[in-house]
Amino acid sequence: MDPHRFPRNRTSRVDERDTIFSRYFMSPGREEAYYQAHPDRKERDNLWKKLPGLLSEQSAYFNPLAFASAAAMQPAIDALRFEIDGDVAPNRKETDPNFLQEYIRRWAAKMHAIDTGFCLLKPEHLYTVRGRHHYYGDPVETTHTYAIAFVVEMDREFTLAAPQAPVIMESYRQYLNAGVIAVQVASLLRSFGWEAKAHIDSNYEVICPPVARDAGLGEIGRMGVLLSRKVGPRCRISVVTTTFPFPVDPVQTNDNPLFFCEICRKCAENCPAHAIPETPYSRDPATAGWKINGERCFTFWCKAGTDCARCMAVCPFSHPDTFFHRMVRIGISRSKLFARAAFHLDNLFYGKRPPVKSIPEWMRPLNH
Repeated sequence: MDPHRFPRNRTSRVDERDTIFSRYFMSPGREEAYYQAHPDRKERDNLWKKLPGLLSEQSAYFNPLAFASAAAMQPAIDALRFEIDGDVAPNRKETDPNFLQEYIRRWAAKMHAIDTGFCLLKPEHLYTVRGRHHYYGDPVETTHTYAIAFVVEMDREFTLAAPQAPVIMESYRQYLNAGVIAVQVASLLRSFGWEAKAHIDSNYEVICPPVARDAGLGEIGRMGVLLSRKVGPRCRISVVTTTFPFPVDPVQTNDNPLFFCEICRKCAENCPAHAIPETPYSRDPATAGWKINGERCFTFWCKAGTDCARCMAVCPFSHPDTFFHRMVRIGISRSKLFARAAFHLDNLFYGKRPPVKSIPEWMRPLNH
């Protein structure tokens, strides 16, 4: 096999109950049943269960103002889950698919989505079984055949302060923003007589990064998240699945960004949890790509009190969407030789271990 080819789609699917977030939020009754079925995970999970946890006052990066601000957004995020689905209008409105597609792109941009893409919904996009809320244990079944992915940008100043408190405040803000966009678009489609469901923070039937990738919005990099074509991993995603027949153009895959990821390794070298693999890209169809160690990653989160994001902060694709950096991204996409040069220049200008930026001045008084 060509060592520079990067197969995208995994043949294996994911049970949401196995994800670290499902295990973190499990009730005691569910824990007992889960660990009886998966005794090998109990010992590892007990390590992070003994730690302070996200937004804890005892955590390493506790900041009263930032943590309170993040927590203040949680009720709004939770409230959105009651709007992710709903009744479909009995009479369908005749709508030109091309016109509606462009309308949704422009409307999402007005709601601060930096990118929107459309694709066919594939089986590997879907969890096999739900693992959160009252849906726990429900098999994932859908009649939907299309998906829309929305990307929102995480503030660079807050991300560069990672793993300190501002980054979790920004994560919550963008999960909320992405959720608001998806909920409104799904409601619009239902009002036109088409089934549509929003997939937002803690209420997913789909795995968002591969949907966004297959919608042409980027690639899935070494750190296991979407490298969006505009701001790299410094983003959050929401998805709408629907029966509306949007036009879908085949995505032209480009291996060069993944080639850059393979030679870079900056996220792995800077990960405080040593959770990101430095190994080559897996070309096995069952495990294609890179897979982070979720337990190590989440254990650090529970110490830090934040969702870390140090990998996002140091990633060369996270630089701002300026003319210069757009030209660099274009160069990487067109030439492996340019990608190698860009890798060395990024280390020269930004360092192999970029320093953690200070918390913004206006957030500091309560941190002393």
